[in-house]
Amino acid sequence: VGEAESFPADVGEIYAYVDVEGAQGETLNVVWMYQGNEAKEDMQIESDSGAHWTAVRIPEQATGEWTVEIRHGESVLGSSTFMVGQ
Repeated sequence: VGEAESFPADVGEIYAYVDVEGAQGETLNVVWMYQGNEAKEDMQIESDSGAHWTAVRIPEQATGEWTVEIRHGESVLGSSTFMVGQ
């Protein structure tokens, strides 16, 4: 559906959608990064293909640059950087 580059400070939650093929049974790691802090979660891939999603809660005071990375092991499969509140 596309990718946004900025969000208002009161956005609440931001979602990352990942289109996956041929990874059934694999675990991807989602890493949300803000000001040197990281929040990590595992994304279990239960089907051979299709869209999967994850979300992060954004406090109103957490303005500035954010990055989300999708990793498999040590490899970064994709990333997106976006601004909140600016």
